Amino acid sequence: MHTKEMKKLFNARMFALVKSGMITCMALMTLASCSHGPELTGDSASQETKELREKYAEKVKGSWEYIEQTDKIYIKLNYTFADKDEFEGHVLVKMRDSAMVEEEPEPTNWNTSIDEDVTGRWVLKHMSSEERNVIILDVFSGNGMIGNAVCSYLDFYDANDSILEIQAPALIADVIKMRRIANNN
Repeated sequence: MHTKEMKKLFNARMFALVKSGMITCMALMTLASCSHGPELTGDSASQETKELREKYAEKVKGSWEYIEQTDKIYIKLNYTFADKDEFEGHVLVKMRDSAMVEEEPEPTNWNTSIDEDVTGRWVLKHMSSEERNVIILDVFSGNGMIGNAVCSYLDFYDANDSILEIQAPALIADVIKMRRIANNN
């Protein structure tokens, strides 16, 4: 193999590794630790929060799924938002690399990075200081892979009969469009 080809292959592998790491971090950071749960203070009584809940709370309720697969990573997120602000879900992240076989990269077997059931509470809130709407998740992990008790702020953009649009802005610029898989209303 020529030096130029080796450099190109090395750069491609490094890019894939960095991307896989970022996507794994995204899945983990959707459940990032914070110092308090979804207890509503300050903005909880605001007119914006009241209007947000009136418009979207019933639309958010139900079961949602997001799947992303590339050559190197597989992510499957399932969340169910229920009455009484209860929430449950499952996070599955698998990754794989490639190995050189006869001077050609071949994918290796999938390795499970995260396979976690989660439960907790959720709430919609308008954060006036940042002019954004969020879903706050107070999550309790079943086996501690993600953390025993964590809190996450997901930017909330929209919900309708088929799509829930959220984002974990600290990790990835893309909006996640989850698809409704069952209607629990």
